[in-house]
Amino acid sequence: MKYDDASWHYDGNYPKDLPSENAATAIGMFLAWCIYNNLLADDLKEDAEDDIEKVLQGKMTGAQFLIMDCDEKFIDFFYQN
Repeated sequence: MKYDDASWHYDGNYPKDLPSENAATAIGMFLAWCIYNNLLADDLKEDAEDDIEKVLQGKMTGAQFLIMDCDEKFIDFFYQN
């Protein structure tokens, strides 16, 4: 199941000069919270171990992680409850 996708937010009512990457900000904040609270699925933890560590160290934002490691999508495969 796909919970959110940055592409769903590209056509919002935003300033025209705003980069499309900014559509990943809100999802990225939630994803970072999942990382900080150890709520990612084991497969994603294994696949993106280095970038997860970068988020934890403040060297990568949740939005950057979403773009680079999750194809701009937050799906149930990534989340462990």
